[in-house]
Amino acid sequence: MVGRREELALFDQALVSPGTFGVVLAGAAGVGKTRLAREALGAAEATGWVARWAVATRSAASIPFGAFAHLLPAAAVSGESRFEMLRGAAAGVMQEAGGCRLAVGVDDAHLLDDASAALVHQLAATGGAFVVVTVRTGAPPPDPVVALWKDGLAERVEVQALGRTEVDELVTTRLGAQVDGTTLRDLWQLTGGNPMFLRELILGGLDTGALRRVAGVWRWEGSMTPAPRLVELIEARLGRLDPPERDLLELLAFGEPLGTGLEGMVQAPMLAVVDRPPFRGHGSG
Repeated sequence: MVGRREELALFDQALVSPGTFGVVLAGAAGVGKTRLAREALGAAEATGWVARWAVATRSAASIPFGAFAHLLPAAAVSGESRFEMLRGAAAGVMQEAGGCRLAVGVDDAHLLDDASAALVHQLAATGGAFVVVTVRTGAPPPDPVVALWKDGLAERVEVQALGRTEVDELVTTRLGAQVDGTTLRDLWQLTGGNPMFLRELILGGLDTGALRRVAGVWRWEGSMTPAPRLVELIEARLGRLDPPERDLLELLAFGEPLGTGLEGMVQAPMLAVVDRPPFRGHGSG
């Protein structure tokens, strides 16, 4: 957990703070929110908590309590009213703890269906569970999730990309030996400190042999060409853009910095795309 000691310390403090019933980890895609949330739940388990994990997805967003389907018995969400269903779902999740303290992790909570979002808020508001929630910056979460930090039920933690020193430490630790300075510099510049991009780039370099150990020192030979897995990850994100938005990002990637002249080349509404995560601040990397 290179570069995440402060965030883990905040979680440990929140876990024992009266009146705090959760932590919301917010950050750009690939910054390490999921890894941090799982580490936090593991720390809770080590002190006697029962931990459960749920993942929100677009495909499950149309199903009430879709993210929690694997944790709920069918009878838990029966009832004539939404209130009865919500109360039953909360009771069903809390039964998972068997009388012990319960911590519930919810990944990508900005994709939660309305019922699941209300359930997360209910668990925190009643003290039924300590919730650890991840949300992507720039993707508006459901109102009940926003209420977690707005109403003071949970601490919101901004998870940032890694700094240059942290990237150097992470790469060196991962490879287990000294790494050439030029290689470290290039990895930092290309990934912007994004742990997911960094991991995929390193794995791709190892697979192709471009990243190799020479005389005891790891070096990248040749250009840093993204591996197929990294290309697929980026395509999955860019594929949701409209053609004009994609054209703008390609223009920035190849021509940056363009300065104020960009305003004369692109309509103002389209410029907003470069000022929202996950694209802000990455430049040609």
